[in-house]
Amino acid sequence: MDGFVIFCFLQIWIAFIKADTCTWENCPKWDHNLINIHIIPHTHDDMGWIKTVDDYYTGANQNLNTNGVQYIINTVLQELNMDPTRQLEFIGGGWTQPDEAATHYVELVDMYTLGQVVAFYSTPTCYTTALNELTSIKWPDKYDDFFPYASNDHQYWTGYFTSKPAMKGLVRKSSALLQLTRQLSALALNTWSDQTKTQIQIFERAVSLSMHHDSITGTSKEAVTQDYEYRLTKGWTNAEQVLNVSMQSISQRLKKNSLVLPAQLICRNINESECLYTKANNHFMVTVHNANGQNLSTVVRFPLYQSASSLSISDANGNPVSYQIIGTFNNPGQINNPNIATSEVAFAANVRPLGFQTYFVTLPGSKEKPLASPERLSRLSRKDSVISNGLIQLTFDSNGYLSQLTDLTTSKSYAIKQEFLYYIGYPSSSGAYVFRPYNGSIGFTGPITLTTGALVNEVRQIVNPWVSQVIRLLPNKTYVEFEWTIGPVNVGDGAGKEVITRYTVNGLNTNGVYYTDANGRQLMKRTRNFANSYQYQNTEPIAANYYPINSRVLLTDGTTSMAILTDRSHGGGSLVDGQVEIMLHRRDLFDDGFGVDEALNEPGRDGRGLVVRGKHWLVIGSASSISQRHRSLAYEMLHSPVLTFATYTSDTTYRQNFASECITNGNTCSGSGQCCSGLCFNSQCY
Repeated sequence: MDGFVIFCFLQIWIAFIKADTCTWENCPKWDHNLINIHIIPHTHDDMGWIKTVDDYYTGANQNLNTNGVQYIINTVLQELNMDPTRQLEFIGGGWTQPDEAATHYVELVDMYTLGQVVAFYSTPTCYTTALNELTSIKWPDKYDDFFPYASNDHQYWTGYFTSKPAMKGLVRKSSALLQLTRQLSALALNTWSDQTKTQIQIFERAVSLSMHHDSITGTSKEAVTQDYEYRLTKGWTNAEQVLNVSMQSISQRLKKNSLVLPAQLICRNINESECLYTKANNHFMVTVHNANGQNLSTVVRFPLYQSASSLSISDANGNPVSYQIIGTFNNPGQINNPNIATSEVAFAANVRPLGFQTYFVTLPGSKEKPLASPERLSRLSRKDSVISNGLIQLTFDSNGYLSQLTDLTTSKSYAIKQEFLYYIGYPSSSGAYVFRPYNGSIGFTGPITLTTGALVNEVRQIVNPWVSQVIRLLPNKTYVEFEWTIGPVNVGDGAGKEVITRYTVNGLNTNGVYYTDANGRQLMKRTRNFANSYQYQNTEPIAANYYPINSRVLLTDGTTSMAILTDRSHGGGSLVDGQVEIMLHRRDLFDDGFGVDEALNEPGRDGRGLVVRGKHWLVIGSASSISQRHRSLAYEMLHSPVLTFATYTSDTTYRQNFASECITNGNTCSGSGQCCSGLCFNSQCY
């Protein structure tokens, strides 16, 4: 914590000390006739843990922690300037760093200087440079990572892979919105004003701060987590303003006018079927933004508050768009939100890479006539146990639970099961950091409803009063969507609970091997009850086989593969061949003793406990096909479309005066009015 000042000011100081040379040219001198010991102190700062990042700087909340970083500055700079050598190096430096704690070195110097030894302060770069000079020695390569970490036999730090799942989801959505904001700003092709730079920087800093190891992990106090969330939502407000400026700039360039674009608004609780904008207006636009480098073809949903059996939707070119009116699904008692709409409208949207497409919605009460007939939602009886989108067919057993998936393009069927279970957290250990289940998993079941339509085919499951789910098939999609809602987790029996979802495929012989992604990119091979770098001891057979899942987990036997794509970071693993479990939510009643001094017991919006909603996509098929699909799907999940809403009076007038679509370089176009750059040549955007 004290070292935060060192971080802030040493970056400036180092920039003026030997800035004309590289770090390896400033290393201490070593003697190959002696044993050279590179002493590399490792330090870090906590930009929010027991106190908020601001409180650590100002020194506020002395009862929690007495540190006040601002008071350390004067004492540090003088000592730094007294030493002309470059003795500090920032590895993986960013907005937040591991804390710069002062290590007492006197006894170490005394010990290491006995005999034919020279000791000096060093850095990881200097240490590895010295190793590489010893060319006669072949140093071993390390291919695995350091997961899972355990501080003792029964304290595996695999709980924080899931802790505070709502925060993890907000971080992922914020990251995607930040990328979109940057893209639109670049496509606007206008010089950023100081205000725009500041607005983007506010969001960038909030997202970067959330990467801190006590933020994204969920290992900070609840008040600190709320501060992180406040900073992110403040970033959303600034991003919304930048989106408006950028879209207006693009529109004015394409339409060659200076008209002010109608204000665009993001409905931030749309995942709860809440959007007060659609409630207050009978004419509104839905602009679908695609930050992905691939074509987007998806089903967009927005809340419908009016009692309407028909409405009209048209695209940027005035073409009618088919839609479906669906009753909102809400498990009574889970989400207490008085602004939840009674229905939702689903329609098919198609957007070019890095572009946007505007859709015009007209509700009854206006003069326009409906342009397309609504697709009625029908309810299947219990004996009807199959839903299909023409590519995938799902079969459900007599209890309404998934039992089989059939790939209609290959006629290949897979016996597959998905279920919810929970572990009871061990009172003395399971907490924000540590996952230590008290016993095996416990399952639960409840009633289900099957619904189908031309656009949306879904199964709605109420598992119990605090667990519900929608299993959904979308048109032209080869994945199954699982939208789960967990919470408030019931702890009325005095036991903390760790809720998981488990996917099982019969006949998938994986020989104890499964794969999880490393920060959304490389897939890391995991072997059950085995460690590459040390002798594995099976003291926690469940927790020790949990790994971070940031975008996907994969099972394969070389012939068949199954991948689960996630919308946020989770912990999970494969405890049985052909099976993967992913932890969705944690609510523990005891602190695990690693410094937070607070139980992982999030109160949620109304104090009853946190409710979290998220999505998984499941794909299964031949190993060769899944190896190609899971990467693009992970990217599609990361860059899920962003919706903005605005009002209009006449869609014809709007199309004449404002850009209702934007497509980027390399895409086919029929006129310059489509291209974000304003240049269409030989039917290609430039």
